Amino acid sequence: MPHYNVMGVAKAALEASVRYLAADLGKDNIASMRVSAGPIKTLAAAGIGDFTYMLKWNELIRRCRRPVSLEKSAASALYLVSDNVALRSPARCTTSISGY
Repeated sequence: MPHYNVMGVAKAALEASVRYLAADLGKDNIASMRVSAGPIKTLAAAGIGDFTYMLKWNELIRRCRRPVSLEKSAASALYLVSDNVALRSPARCTTSISGY
């Protein structure tokens, strides 16, 4: 992904951390979850160089053609922490909406 720089490494480290947490805490029935929602226009994202380019790039390559929003990402997170999911799966790394 152009202009992504160290974020790819950070996301890979986060996913690995979730998996290790799941291995350590799963035996105590504690779930470890991660949501990868894709680029979302936030105040923090404004500090990323060429962020608007990243948004356009995501529009072209995402599987679903719906835009990413904070509300949709929050809904994915709420689903993951619901008893139906969290109790069945000690670890979940999910790509929601338009993440990669």
